[in-house]
Amino acid sequence: MIFHHIAITVNDLNKSLEFYSKYFGFLEEKRFKGDSEFVYLSLENIKLELWHFSESVKAQDSLTNLKIIGLRHIAFKIDGIKLKIQELNNAGFEFSEIQLGTSGVYYTLGTDPDGIAIELISDTAT
Repeated sequence: MIFHHIAITVNDLNKSLEFYSKYFGFLEEKRFKGDSEFVYLSLENIKLELWHFSESVKAQDSLTNLKIIGLRHIAFKIDGIKLKIQELNNAGFEFSEIQLGTSGVYYTLGTDPDGIAIELISDTAT
């Protein structure tokens, strides 16, 4: 068995497509339209499936509450974490200061355009 994809329902498909492409390097693979519209994005062996419905329901903020059952965040390992945080914050996304986690990696938390939790991790704080 192999891992296939992560599906995310978004409010604005093009805005989310731009976010994951511009800041993380994902490329659009396929686009489908029907009662909803969705796009497969790929980066190496990772696939994201971005869904858009005409009527979507926004979940409660779960960025920092790890006790809530379910998917908590999407994490990306980043080289140059300080520069990536600065780039995202300058673009209007709010990512926290770098912290050293219990697991020994440095991390920051923020959100994508729809408030979906994104964690950036790095072996160094630079």
